[in-house]
Amino acid sequence: SVNIEFEVENPSNIIFKFYDIIGNQVDLINYGFTHSGIFDIVWSPELPSGSYFILMSDGENIYKEKVTLIK
Repeated sequence: SVNIEFEVENPSNIIFKFYDIIGNQVDLINYGFTHSGIFDIVWSPELPSGSYFILMSDGENIYKEKVTLIK
């Protein structure tokens, strides 16, 4: 599993999209509307080991991070 810590500056709806290395969306987590602060979620996909991209959207901005999942 992957622990994802993120900070929200303004109240917003948070959505995480997960992509494999060739760009296919493999998962989605709608975290929902939240106030400002620091939060974390755990992503435990039933996917093979490999590199994945996590895109977090707050409705205005998109943040991208590459992670390696090792099982």
